[in-house]
Amino acid sequence: MYLKCGMKEYAERVFSMIQDKNTTICNEMIAAYVEEDEIGEALELLVSMKEGGLEPDVVTYNTFLAAYAEGEEAGGLRADVGDERTRAETECRLRECSHLRLPPLGSQHGGSASVPNAVLGGRVRTAQCGLRYPFFSVCTDLQLRHLGKEIHGYVTRNEFESSIFVSSALVDMYARCEEIDSAKTVFDGITDKNVVSWNVLMAGHNHNGNPEAALKLFTEMLEESTVPPNSVTLMILLLACSNTAALSLGKELHGYIEKQKPDDYPVALASGLISMYAKCGSIGDARLVFDCADRKDVAVWNAMISGYSLHGMGTDAIDLFEDMEASGIKPDRITFAALLSACAQEGLVDEGWNYFYAMEAVYDVAPTLEHFTCMVDITSTAGLLEESLDFVRRMPFEPDACVWATLLKACKLHSNYEVGEKAARALFELEPTNVSNYIVLSNIFAMLACGIRLTV
Repeated sequence: MYLKCGMKEYAERVFSMIQDKNTTICNEMIAAYVEEDEIGEALELLVSMKEGGLEPDVVTYNTFLAAYAEGEEAGGLRADVGDERTRAETECRLRECSHLRLPPLGSQHGGSASVPNAVLGGRVRTAQCGLRYPFFSVCTDLQLRHLGKEIHGYVTRNEFESSIFVSSALVDMYARCEEIDSAKTVFDGITDKNVVSWNVLMAGHNHNGNPEAALKLFTEMLEESTVPPNSVTLMILLLACSNTAALSLGKELHGYIEKQKPDDYPVALASGLISMYAKCGSIGDARLVFDCADRKDVAVWNAMISGYSLHGMGTDAIDLFEDMEASGIKPDRITFAALLSACAQEGLVDEGWNYFYAMEAVYDVAPTLEHFTCMVDITSTAGLLEESLDFVRRMPFEPDACVWATLLKACKLHSNYEVGEKAARALFELEPTNVSNYIVLSNIFAMLACGIRLTV
């Protein structure tokens, strides 16, 4: 009752007073911690369960695996999954779960061919490429390839591969773990391929840096299958065209989209077309798609602003941002990343600072490391190297290699060896084997020596 009313503290008190706890009660408390993003506390309770002689069941593990999958849906795993302790704990729990005696596919509900919720973490997602099982999501996001293969073995032994959803999830797992050959082997073994199956392998080719293979696979899909492409298929293909600058094929896809209007022409396709045209060098066509879009959400505005920024048209990007504000669309972190990048190209230092400070104060958008890196680019490119260095040192984030490389590049531009040496030393610690960092610092000293000789 307390949990359903959102009163976790009271639930904890009641839970602590229960003398004879069972697995069901513990599962309720674990689910409450997971709901509050307190994965660490949930893991501690799991450990105390086992120490107290209680055996976790399928529901226990399903709660954890579904939590990790939810974090992936939100754009990345939850923050505390990244540390080594939780990573090891997760792998341990997955191993335990893989040894549970789950019923074979089709053994429940009168031989139904659907996968029961208890199997493989249960909850699935159909949002983008298709169904996503938490087991495979966790293996992918934590790069546990060996464990993913063990789970594949479990799937094969229990005849789960006959499910198109499980097979597609396996293809996705292997592809995103950069084992594209294994992904293709599983894909080739699917007898009743659906649009999800084709989509996950196309997306896998894009993920592995081979967009040409994604485009080739689309041709095979049209020739060998009666399954029509959907809007997700077209989004994947537009990304492939963007990465290969295949403008002519992109235009053909645009024509297909206008003619077929798949899935009622979702607004995501408009943003995909704008990005494709911009990355293929046709900013005029990108603007035409933008102007013709019936509905413009923040993604459509972002795509056009990013396109202008990509083409060095900073003033147009800023003007479009003002139009976006006037339309009532609230900007997000992607909007400001594109806007700050445009300011960097135009050398608009004051405007860049204004947008940076307005992010949180006016628009309630917390700056990320990417936005701080943009500000380093803006100030250092303008020659404000000492100010940039001070800004880096005061950042609420640990500077990464991109931040220091941005500063080092500006030091080369302005022949500033003092700040350049400090940036280079930080880079050497982060990337000791990256030869290009040493070359840039060497060039700075070489230009300095050349300047000394000229003055003498």
